[in-house]
Amino acid sequence: MTLLTVRSLKKDFGIKEILKDASFSLDDRDKVGLIGTNGSGKSTLLKMIAGLEAIDGGEIQINSGMKIVYLPQQPDLDNDKTVLEQVFADSGESMTLIKEYEELSDRLVHEPENLDTIMERLSRVSQQIDKLAAWDLETNAKVILSKLGIDNFNARVGDLSGGYRKRIAIATALLADPDCLLMDEPTNHLDALSVEWLQSYLSRFRGGLLLITHDRYFLDRVVDTIFAFETGGNIRQYPGNYSLYLDQKKEEEEPKEKKVTPKTVKASPSPVNKKISFKEKKEYEDIEKQIPILEAKKAEIEQVLYGEPLEDFTKITALTEELAQLSQKIDTLTDRWLELAEKLG
Repeated sequence: MTLLTVRSLKKDFGIKEILKDASFSLDDRDKVGLIGTNGSGKSTLLKMIAGLEAIDGGEIQINSGMKIVYLPQQPDLDNDKTVLEQVFADSGESMTLIKEYEELSDRLVHEPENLDTIMERLSRVSQQIDKLAAWDLETNAKVILSKLGIDNFNARVGDLSGGYRKRIAIATALLADPDCLLMDEPTNHLDALSVEWLQSYLSRFRGGLLLITHDRYFLDRVVDTIFAFETGGNIRQYPGNYSLYLDQKKEEEEPKEKKVTPKTVKASPSPVNKKISFKEKKEYEDIEKQIPILEAKKAEIEQVLYGEPLEDFTKITALTEELAQLSQKIDTLTDRWLELAEKLG
């Protein structure tokens, strides 16, 4: 079943055309990875689908009744809510009923004189929860939060670090039971175990997924289609994961290489222009070696920073700064690696 359809979508920020006549459809169970350099329009596309960014042309048609949930890079959470309250923010009636059921159960102990009235209301609430199949909501929330490294469910959101806030936002998105997930860099601030769990969860997710991430290995294990954002505002679609995308890009270059015959080469007095220089090829190979090392270092810092609670504020500050620098370096190297990979073919 088609969840949404994009037709001739345009977005222009004046000095730069971000999207030009972008068209595609997303079906249930489609898992699409969005790749391209910073500023190519990936995040803008997700915001437009989520209704948070105006479009300059074309249309986005979302099937009636489809629930779309957007996870931004920097989630906006309610600082005054507890972790569980924030996670249940989009659960609506189900969470309201569960809260009422718990309050009524507590009143049974403390208000024996109102036993009949409380029992009557408790019975009605119980029936409504049965009808909505909401009994497992709190259990599922605690399981997902635990898998993401959060065990204090009553902690105040405003007292938590950016990393923990991102984890809460991920849990909120997953528990909202969406038909379509729009996720912008979900693995940022996650340790290796949490990334592995999220990878497994999204692989089994039955809805549609549009995913932005610089984590090449995450892309390989989750998505089945790549949308490549190219210069000029174009989006090219490639079936398969990220590794298959690279193979297809290489195949696209092969016919061009075969056109150069020995006779043509000999007739040219000047050297043949190569698409990528020796220096760039060396840079490409060096970056390929650097990224896994940096990602491993990042995972180590995240394990320390987001594992057991730290009391040394100076250490927390230093680790947070180092993590931010590492993340920025990985992003910059990945962008450059993508550029070189396209040139290398």
